[in-house]
Amino acid sequence: MGYELQSCSSEDQCLRGVLLDLMMSPNALSWPGADGLTVEDVLAAYIPASEQRRVPDQEELIRRHPELTPEIRTFFTLAGSQAGHRSRQGTG
Repeated sequence: MGYELQSCSSEDQCLRGVLLDLMMSPNALSWPGADGLTVEDVLAAYIPASEQRRVPDQEELIRRHPELTPEIRTFFTLAGSQAGHRSRQGTG
């Protein structure tokens, strides 16, 4: 584990790598039937996992990766609004 920030071509790609790396940690989640999961599925599960303290929350991510602060804030804002939209539709 330990995503290499130097290998990123953009901050968005770096953030995705950091989040995916954390979601693959033993404490994050178990993925029953994970064969069909996409990267977007795993990233969408990041917010609930952070709320359950299985992975770092927004402020901890910013502390660990200050160079990705705008991308982290955008990710949490967009993911939160998408989750709210899904639950208003009865699918979340």
